Amino acid sequence: MDKVVSMNENMDLKKFLKLLQKRYISIIITSISIIIFTVCIVILAMKPTYEATESLLIGVFKNKDLQETQEITRIVASSTDFIKSPVVLHKVEKELKISNVSENIVVKNNYNSQIINIVVRSNDSKLAKDIANTVALVARDEMNKLLNSEDIKILSGPDSSTSLKRVDSPLLNIAIGLMVGIFAGIGIAMTREYLDDSVESEFDLEALRLTVLGEVDLKRKMKLKGKQLQSNKKSNKKTFRKLKLSPELVSTEQIRIIRTNIENRQKNCSLLLITSPNLSEQKSIISAKLAISMAEKGKKVLLIDGNLDNPSLHVWFNLDNKSGFTNVILNDGNLHIHSHYTYTTGLSLLTTGPLLDERSKVWGSHILENSITNLKTHYDLIIIESRDFLSASDSQILAKYCNDVLLVVKKNSTTKEDLIKTKKYLETGNKNILGVIFQVK
Repeated sequence: MDKVVSMNENMDLKKFLKLLQKRYISIIITSISIIIFTVCIVILAMKPTYEATESLLIGVFKNKDLQETQEITRIVASSTDFIKSPVVLHKVEKELKISNVSENIVVKNNYNSQIINIVVRSNDSKLAKDIANTVALVARDEMNKLLNSEDIKILSGPDSSTSLKRVDSPLLNIAIGLMVGIFAGIGIAMTREYLDDSVESEFDLEALRLTVLGEVDLKRKMKLKGKQLQSNKKSNKKTFRKLKLSPELVSTEQIRIIRTNIENRQKNCSLLLITSPNLSEQKSIISAKLAISMAEKGKKVLLIDGNLDNPSLHVWFNLDNKSGFTNVILNDGNLHIHSHYTYTTGLSLLTTGPLLDERSKVWGSHILENSITNLKTHYDLIIIESRDFLSASDSQILAKYCNDVLLVVKKNSTTKEDLIKTKKYLETGNKNILGVIFQVK
């Protein structure tokens, strides 16, 4: 029983540490924000608090009878109450021309001590000293009169001035802000984790009865794509660039694993649609690398850019996009005129071609089905990279003519709800989901 409890505690700790690792950016941003806010409050808005202290010594009275009949402790206790009485405070308020003095005063007396401390706190150091000194003077004079004595004395410092010190601590406030920031960051991270419906691991995909064909890491994808775009703009002539299976874009082994798993699951598939539930997943580079990998196995492959909303395959291969898929569909054009050869033997690319304001002309064309059917006779494998499935009907129309569908799912981005919707729509149309490529970055 103890071992089970210990194991559960270890699992909970593991989950918590993974949560901190996953949401560390949120925790850092929240902590820094609260610390900056605290520092601004401490420096700009929070006024310093000063504490002024005056001490009264209740001595041995000249009135011997009084000394014999009254215990000194009772006199000290009475003096403590007397200092905060209206007799003293009203006189102090009148003399200093202020009000509500009692709110700033604390009278302290240690057990068995004849010294009474008058402590005054205020944001104004001069006012704190004036109140403490005036209260001590008025209290001394009034009590000496009442007791017919001169034995109540004010204990000032060496320079005969009221003791003054700053009692608030900016560093303590900032430290508190730091702790609050860290706990608030962890709290926000836990809340986000609780509300997060995104796919976190392959286990989530398997729970939805989806087969994971492999993982890809596109961490450097956008950076390198930006460099390539700049290179294209500087080039004045049409050039070809071989998109190699190098680790700088997508791991060679990752693509080869996916290719092998596809081949193991395909049953005479000649047309493969690659899509994703949403815009966050990057499909173009995955489609390009997969097409190259298939062609390197000796297959005659055609890669089609069916993303009329945001075409990008021509960028990766450093080709123009003056003609392509739309020309073939709308004008019943010759495939070989509008397609492009690449440096990879056996791989051709059909870009989107001219983009249209009304894409329905393409997807509603009666030539679409015939064109795709004719393409199958010229190639061993056709890969169509389409736009996200849930945003428009483009992918749903293309899926009608494809044997299999390959989904790209991005870790911590694609939601389970959207993935379930996509899966449901495809299964309703009797489409075979070949598997999932899990984009981890």
